Order: sequence, then C-alpha cells, then structure tokens
Amino acid sequence: MRTALIAAAVTLLLTSIAPAAPAKELELARLMVREGNRAEALAAAKDAVRADPAGAAAARLLQDLYLEAGKEAEARSVGSGAPAPLASLLRARLLPPKKAEATLKDLLKTGDAPAETGLDLAKAQFDLGKLRTAEGTAKTYVDAHPGDVEGLGLLGLIRVAAGKPHPARSTLARAIEISPGEPKPTVLLAGVLRSLNLFQDSRSLLKGAVDLFPKSPILLAGLAEDHIETGELLSAEVVLARLVELRPEDPRHVARLAGVQLGLGKLEEAEKTALTAIEMAPRNAGTRATLGFIYESTDRFPEAVLQYKKAVELDPEKIAYRVDLAFTYSILGQVDDAEKMLKAALKLDKNHLGANLQYGIVLYQKKEYKQAKKCFTAVLRIDGQHVAAHRYMGYTLIAEGKSKDAIKFFEKASKLDPDDARSERLIGRAYLDLGKIEDALEALSRALDRDPNDAEAHFTMGKAMERKDDFEKAEASYRKAIELDPGYSYPYLYLAELIDEVNNKEDEALEFYKTYLELGGEDPGGNVKDRVRQIEGK
Repeated sequence: MRTALIAAAVTLLLTSIAPAAPAKELELARLMVREGNRAEALAAAKDAVRADPAGAAAARLLQDLYLEAGKEAEARSVGSGAPAPLASLLRARLLPPKKAEATLKDLLKTGDAPAETGLDLAKAQFDLGKLRTAEGTAKTYVDAHPGDVEGLGLLGLIRVAAGKPHPARSTLARAIEISPGEPKPTVLLAGVLRSLNLFQDSRSLLKGAVDLFPKSPILLAGLAEDHIETGELLSAEVVLARLVELRPEDPRHVARLAGVQLGLGKLEEAEKTALTAIEMAPRNAGTRATLGFIYESTDRFPEAVLQYKKAVELDPEKIAYRVDLAFTYSILGQVDDAEKMLKAALKLDKNHLGANLQYGIVLYQKKEYKQAKKCFTAVLRIDGQHVAAHRYMGYTLIAEGKSKDAIKFFEKASKLDPDDARSERLIGRAYLDLGKIEDALEALSRALDRDPNDAEAHFTMGKAMERKDDFEKAEASYRKAIELDPGYSYPYLYLAELIDEVNNKEDEALEFYKTYLELGGEDPGGNVKDRVRQIEGK
C-alpha cells in the first residue's frame, strides 16, 4: 500500500496555488483550476500576470499551467519582465533538480530572495529524494507562512513519501481546512487515509470534494483511484468514463480506463480503449504494456510480444515490462529470448522479485534445476510468504526426484493459500511418487474439497486408485478429468490403457488413444502409435 501511495503522491505533485492575493484575475484562475477548467484558468492566469508582472503567485500558477500542457518554452518565458531575483527563481524551477537546488540556495544567501524561494528549494530537494532535508525546508517555510495551502500540501506530500502517514494526515487536513475541497491536498489526504485503512473516511472526503468541484479532473482521478484500491472496479469505470468525457484530450485517463476494463474482464472494450490511448500518446509505455497484457489474455502472444517490446524500448528501466515480455516469450517456447530478457532485468536489480521468479521458471523449463532453485531461493529470501515460489521450488525438487523434500514446500504453499487446490494436489502427487498411496489419497481429497473442478486432481486421483487396484474408481476419475478439461491429454492415455488392458475394450480404447495423439500427447518410443495400428489391424 505504501509503495502505491508514494507513486500516487509523486504523480499528483502539487501545482502552485499561492496564498490569497488581491488580484481578482488570480482568484478566478485558482477557481478555474479547482473546477478543472484549464482553458479559462490559463486565460485568467495570463490576465493576472499582466496585471502584476512582478507578482510571484500569478507567475508561478501560469508557469505550472503551461508545464502541465507540455508548453515548456512558454513556461520559461514567464517572469521575463520580473526583477532579476524572481526571474532567476522562475527559471530555476525548470532546471534539473540538482542545479535548481544550488541556484535556489545561492538565491537565499543573497538575503534578497522572494518568500517562495524556500518552498521551491523544498521541491527541488524532494525531486532529488532528499526527503529529510526537504521536510525540514518545507516545515520552515510553513512555519513562516502558516496559511499557505501550497506549502502545507508540499509538506504533506513529502511526509507521505517519507512514510509518515500520521504527520502527513494532520498537515494535509490543515491545508483542506484553510481551503475546503482543494483538489491535490484532498487527493493526497485520501491516499493517507487509505494507507491507515480508513477507507470510509477516504471515500467521504473525496465525495465531499467532488460535490464542491464536480468537474475537477484531479478529484475525479482520486475518487477513481480510491475505488480501484478498494476493489470497486465498476464504480471506478463510471468515474473514469466521466473523466474521459470531461478531458477527452488527456490520454492518461483513457489509459487508466483501459486498465480498469481489463480488470473487469471486458477485454474487447479494454482493447478498444487502450488502442485509443495509444493513438493519442503512442510513446506511453504503460499503455503499451496494458495492451500487451490484453493480447496475452486473449492468447494473441505474438501481438503481445510486439507491445511488450515497445514498452521496454520506451522505458528500458521498467523491469516489470521486461518480466512480462519474458513470460510471453516462454509461453511461445522462446526460452532463450526469455532468458536474455531476464538477465537484462536482473542487471538492473538483482533482487527484483518478479524477475527472479520468472527466471527460475525459465530455468526450470530448460531443466537447469540447480540454477532454478537459486532463483526461487532468492525470491523466498525477499518474501518468505511467496506462494508461487514455494510451489515452483516443489516442482523443481520433484523433477530432481526429491519428492519428499518437495512436500515441505507444497505444504507451506497450502498454508499460505488455503483456498487454492493446487498445493494439496501437488502434495498428493509427491506422496504418490513416494508410494504412499493413502497419504496421496488424503491430500487429493482435500484438493477436491477445495476445488471439485480441478481436472488434474481428478486425474491424479485416478492414478492413485489404479495403484490400489480400484479400477472402477480410477476409470471414473479419468473420465471426470476429461469431462472437466477435454484438452488435457494425459487422462485419455491412462483411460485408454486401463480399459484396454483391464476391461479388454479395444475398440473404445482406440478412440482414447487417437484423441491423446491428436492433442499432442508425447509418444517418444512410438508405443501408443504401435498400439493404435495393432487394434486397427485386427
């Protein structure tokens, strides 16, 4: 939760909303910002700057509006007619953070710095990740300007990023008390409340703010995020659709809507929405990855590869995109490409959980079990409660013929996820390998209690029953597995052999042998094909 909160906080970095100024144009501009009317806000901010060319508040707001619209040249020109120290300050806000910090510090040393210099210094320090220093700078500014909503908002943001939810909560609440419904502090405070599991308070806060400013994109985006984090995707979809209607030119909301539609399983709608977002912003790596996942979910793996590759190209530092691409490569059987991609991911971060897990799976596919175990061990060192890592470690040990050791990992996975039938089914399989039929049957019964429609559990139960010479129950289990998953090949072979060798029903067995081969069942020695020819030749 904290990581998501920090990401949301950085995305919603406060735009400049200075303390109340006498200029009516500035007040109008600020109101238009709250209401989400960027065109009128921009016009009013321009009027405010013309009315007071040396005024910091109007200049800062106009600059932020230009930057938000991607008009950096226009933003740089703001304040060119202001006194030299103010012009330097305004330009410094567009410099890289390290240079901005140095420029602002020098400006403060002159003793002739505008009041907002300390606030801008805190922003630069925040951008550099100097959270403790930034917090001190912002607090000094807020102590000197206790009614400055922007300063309070920035201090709250810094405290959110520093993992201090309670101080952040009180700071942001003060900002909202001074200016009720102020969009960005409200969204930040809602995130803090969610991090404290105060979901009802978060919802009430956001809905109240939206009632005040029903067309505020920031508030609507915050409300949508609230719905997403609480799993209310249908409500999130409604809010995001409203956002897209209000701001059709903003691809971010379109892309977010695509992600929510994907979460709802509306794959066709999600694909159309994602394609629209990409048309609007073709270099958005996140949207490319979303579309890749949609293609992956609809078994269009070559198309998924193209989108994931584009996402990696656009954002090579994002390890998750490399992991997604490697996963799709492995599905296509391109394990060497998958391995290459994962090695590159682990060079970026050797402790990345997803990259280690996926690399372990690829190594398992390549039958490099010793190295695969190292990857799964790395995952469990990062997160000892990781269910899939325990399960894959068990798979690998079974492949090495160490079924007894595998059971411990499957049992741990079962305890961590008691609703999942797979772990109990795998325990049953391991016991069966060890010849402990009764233990296997107990585990398989637990698996089928958890999921009566687990075809593999029914198949493994059939094998156990056959080992007990209970051929009637074995046959019933094989048939049930075929009924539940007609594309699962192994039950056809085992059922064919059982009714062929035990029941002497060659003609019926023949159909099951043929189906097994048609489904791509392995026949390295050609024994199945030989048996088919024997029966057909009689």
